[in-house]
Amino acid sequence: MIKGFTFLSWNQSRHLKVSAIFQGLAWAVGISLSICFALVLWAMLSPAKTYYFPALLGSGVLLGVFAGGLAAGAAAKNSGWFHGGLVGFCYGLIFLLLAFLGELELFGSLDLAGRLGLSTLSGLAGGVVGVNLSVPAINRKFNQKFALGKKFSRQAIR
Repeated sequence: MIKGFTFLSWNQSRHLKVSAIFQGLAWAVGISLSICFALVLWAMLSPAKTYYFPALLGSGVLLGVFAGGLAAGAAAKNSGWFHGGLVGFCYGLIFLLLAFLGELELFGSLDLAGRLGLSTLSGLAGGVVGVNLSVPAINRKFNQKFALGKKFSRQAIR
């Protein structure tokens, strides 16, 4: 252990916040679908060939899972790695179930396991970032710096 650094600490509230996980899943699905929709429009309307489309699509999905983990960590306000990891794992399980129900022979079992692991890690990283962004001292400094939440008078504007 390095003195002065805390990698993992337990506090009094060790419970799981299910609402934070559902909020993270909603963000992950929403952002992933919007990125996929934008990429499909780009592929349809672009006259050039899209060589890197699967890689861009996979990156967009991982970005959506990261954003979902970030939202879950910010909503949970503690144990962001756990909430974000659960968001990534649940998102990966949803994709896995859809692949099995749709009988997608496009993906092998190793590929699906890799996608499940990557989505879990992406959600975990997003949860860590999200819980660190929701620290009240950081939010207070941000609000003071950019004067958010204050009503501006005419004298302050001039």
